[in-house]
Amino acid sequence: MKQSFILLCVTLLSVTSVWSQKAGFYGKKAFIEFSGTGAAPLINNWYNGDFNYFEKSGSGVVYAKDRFNGGFQGGVGIVLKQDVAFGFTTGLFYSNAPGPQTLYYYDPIDDEFNGVNVKHENLKIRSLTFMPTLHFTFDKSAILPAGLTHEIGFGFVRTKVIESDYAFQGAHDNYYNNLNYNGNSYDLNEFMDSVYAESGEHFDYNQSYNGYTFMYGFKMRTPIGKQLMINYGIRYTLNLASKKQVFDFSNTIDSYETALTYQIVDNVRITRLRSICSLQVGLTYLF
Repeated sequence: MKQSFILLCVTLLSVTSVWSQKAGFYGKKAFIEFSGTGAAPLINNWYNGDFNYFEKSGSGVVYAKDRFNGGFQGGVGIVLKQDVAFGFTTGLFYSNAPGPQTLYYYDPIDDEFNGVNVKHENLKIRSLTFMPTLHFTFDKSAILPAGLTHEIGFGFVRTKVIESDYAFQGAHDNYYNNLNYNGNSYDLNEFMDSVYAESGEHFDYNQSYNGYTFMYGFKMRTPIGKQLMINYGIRYTLNLASKKQVFDFSNTIDSYETALTYQIVDNVRITRLRSICSLQVGLTYLF
């Protein structure tokens, strides 16, 4: 699907290059650009009471804020006429999602999965976006890509959890004073240090969480030569998970991995949904 999507965008760029006969800044109709993006996740922090953030401190974790997210993107475009251009962008965006609030372990005596409430370090997530874009301006005297440009786009997003040695500890408000496992009783710290460690790595880092993104933005490109411009602007996005990946806890916990997947997918989905606004600055090269 992704390969077909990219092939379609490349084909459209090739076809539209034939249409653009009298457009372009100094006669240059094609452009490539690279931009850095950054965002302060205000909405995520506003809802911190529902999705607590933690960062590593020694062997445990402490309460924290998700202070800054960022990434970079690159794009290519072709000017169709003086006030319209078509392009394709791809980029990586790095952000933080809350970790799971419950970790599960299998109890062989009861033959079921039991949960332990935890405080878990933020998950570092990476989102890869592929998006065709339409650039346009309401200023009929403008010559794209120079000047103030509006952008709209619709694309595909693939998000993964970045592999890391994440820290976690038992939640202080956990009502368990001890945990029974395989006929033995442990206090919470002993359990986290020994019994839970038997389960090994608790994330599948190959798992991808797919979705779609709608984008609107406006960007100013200021020429610093006949072929080079500085670009800077604001981008607004609406990030949606594919329907089959919206889970809830009504499902039966029948495996260790499934129990975590429900939580991680939901945390990634909500984090992406609340990532609405970002700033960008970079360079545009015309040819």
